Amino acid sequence: MKKIWILVIFGFLTVTAFSQNPNQSAYFKAGLSFPLFDLSNGNALDTTSGFAAKGLHVEVGYQLPLSKHWGMGMAAVYYGNRYSHNKFNSSYGRLLSDAAFGLKTNYAWSVGGLVLRPDYLIPLGKNISWDIYASGGFLGFFTPEYVITSTSMLTHTSQTYHQASNKGASFPYWFGTRFNLTMFSTHLFLDADFLTSRIKYNSTGTDWNDQAFSYQVRQRIGYLSVNLGYTIFL
Repeated sequence: MKKIWILVIFGFLTVTAFSQNPNQSAYFKAGLSFPLFDLSNGNALDTTSGFAAKGLHVEVGYQLPLSKHWGMGMAAVYYGNRYSHNKFNSSYGRLLSDAAFGLKTNYAWSVGGLVLRPDYLIPLGKNISWDIYASGGFLGFFTPEYVITSTSMLTHTSQTYHQASNKGASFPYWFGTRFNLTMFSTHLFLDADFLTSRIKYNSTGTDWNDQAFSYQVRQRIGYLSVNLGYTIFL
């Protein structure tokens, strides 16, 4: 909690100190996010597997120039990646070959929070520039909730496995690059982000025997996102 307050106070002081700068800007971007590391793994025998599919990345930010090349920004970010039915079918199909099974999901992998982002601007021409940036901050997350139903082909009896949605927080870091283009007073950009973090949470639910379980999970998660955005100069 102390780290969160330090981050918020530092961000507030940064925005206040440079709020009179005439070149300050706001931006919005959205694009595809591709899960990496444990988040994308689809092994039913590995409790760290996230079974995440490609999803959505949305970000709203505020940028403050500190010099000709350097700037500091704050942003609210969100990543949403559904539970992958394709990965589920591939993995559980091998394990439950003598049973018919079904999957019902209620929530996606949801990650969101606030970050600080220093960046370095490299002009490439009159209407083109290139940004390189790093980010760090605070993100909260929710894991998917799902129910697996297995029906034996021999006895025709059914069992269910329920994985509850769980939550936690992390302090990730990521790197990115952006190409900015100005046409007819329209400021568009294309960028790519790489994020990684280590998370831990208590996994809860009921097993195949309808017994409650709870155990700690440690995962390395990551995202590669490609986005299209628009900048507004304030």
